[in-house]
Amino acid sequence: WDFGSIIYPGANGTREMGERIAKIFCYVIGFLFLAVIEYYVEHRAAFLADPGILPFQWRNNACTLLMIALPFPFFLAMRRRPLYFGFSLLAVATILLTGSRGGLVFGLLEFALLIIYFAVKDKQHRKLYLTVTGIAVLLFLCLIPKWADFLDYTLERFTDMGENTIRLGLWKRSVEDFLSNPLTGRGLGYMGNRDLHKSATAALCWYHSTVPQIIGSFGIVGILSFAYQYYRRIRFFLSKRSLFSKTVLFSWIGLEMMSLVNPGIFAPVYLLCITVLFVIVENYEVEV
Repeated sequence: WDFGSIIYPGANGTREMGERIAKIFCYVIGFLFLAVIEYYVEHRAAFLADPGILPFQWRNNACTLLMIALPFPFFLAMRRRPLYFGFSLLAVATILLTGSRGGLVFGLLEFALLIIYFAVKDKQHRKLYLTVTGIAVLLFLCLIPKWADFLDYTLERFTDMGENTIRLGLWKRSVEDFLSNPLTGRGLGYMGNRDLHKSATAALCWYHSTVPQIIGSFGIVGILSFAYQYYRRIRFFLSKRSLFSKTVLFSWIGLEMMSLVNPGIFAPVYLLCITVLFVIVENYEVEV
């Protein structure tokens, strides 16, 4: 309600809002690429000694932002210049360099969905999307042994029993927390699961996934409320026809996919970000 009262046509300048927002997200992609590269440069001795993914704490946060931003280069490529498509490739490369497992799986899935949608929607640049993506996939397949070595850190963590035991334990604990108070769950502020995963100082004790978070933290009331929220959001997007609304839809899907393995949608910064995008779609309906 508050954002809607200050974000509307005429209140924020006369320039088309969709392109302004899309360019900002391209800058976000560029910034995060430089931030990741800076980390590798700073730790170049370790990288040169054993070339591969370097682990760092904020990898999932970076990937969440990148997956929110990923659809917007496609929007600009269709609206303005096809060279903006390069930002989407930069985003995928950055996701791979972070070493995030969720980013690797869901980031590539989101990119594939975007390629399919915009290849169908944007006939003018269809050959560009398919050719560049085809070349990238071909190079990846030809260099699988080298990529496997380079991504060894990320791939090994898929079968790391230490990390996976924690996540599976949190799923089990969410059911126990639900059963302890089926109506409203334990609440977001519940810190009783820190024996499984010790959250950072001043951070909530997340279940690190949307489904157990809703079940364990909010109970039946939360399950019904979030189900209704998703239903309303999907109806909202189906009622919109602009290219920007479809772009934001993919952005939201990316955030929700990453939220299956990370706090994501429950973290204020991402929730505020996607809410602003919802408000823009609601108040600015530019047909393309």
